Amino acid sequence: RRRWRWILLLLVLLLAGGGALGLMHWRDSLGTRLIPVSETNQRIQAAEQALAEGRLSDPDGGQGARELFQSILARDPDHPRARAGLARVREAAVRAAREAVFQGELDAARRHVALPRSLAAPASELAEIELELQRRESDEADIAAWLEEARRAQAEGRHDGPGGALEAYARVLER
Repeated sequence: RRRWRWILLLLVLLLAGGGALGLMHWRDSLGTRLIPVSETNQRIQAAEQALAEGRLSDPDGGQGARELFQSILARDPDHPRARAGLARVREAAVRAAREAVFQGELDAARRHVALPRSLAAPASELAEIELELQRRESDEADIAAWLEEARRAQAEGRHDGPGGALEAYARVLER
């Protein structure tokens, strides 16, 4: 009689353990069947996907990571995942701006700098990038002026010597 109690207890424990393991294994699929994914969670997933794909902002289509996270915050200003996601968008835009500046893609850098600025990025994060962007824009203006000077000198037949086309082209090449 005592032996049957122990065997019955052991069977109950084995069944409970097996059931727990089964629930752990299939919890995601069971969870989505029992509790459907909310619209907010779908938007979070879409925003995370947009961020992973590098679609930081899409003001026209509204499907950029920024716009999706902001739409969640419009409904729930304290949503922690949306706030964290927006901060990650800002960080990604700062990285993209820095990379664009150092690759010489100044138009892209201007667009990328505008995004973190609109997301209230600390000025210290953007200062270095903006200074480098201004320096490179200034260099481009100088180079354009020197090229024009070289073309004028060449058209006037002044190839060598001070103020000649070769001197202006040399300045361009030094930059």
